[in-house]
Amino acid sequence: MDASIRKLLLKWLSLSFQNEERTIATEFGQVFAIKVDRSVKVRLESEDGFLDMPNVVYMLIDKENTGGDRNAGKQ
Repeated sequence: MDASIRKLLLKWLSLSFQNEERTIATEFGQVFAIKVDRSVKVRLESEDGFLDMPNVVYMLIDKENTGGDRNAGKQ
């Protein structure tokens, strides 16, 4: 995995913890619900190393059902 993709996915994961619904709107206008399964561990292999972490699922959802662009582009 490209390091920039890994950083982007981790940024979105971090943003999801800022609201109870665990949803985020990306800087690209997409809305995702993010689910973390702490019972399953995964290893991401990136060009700059390895990251061991819980399994994370990013589910693309309908922007109309989430109230718009919550957290969009915030860092």
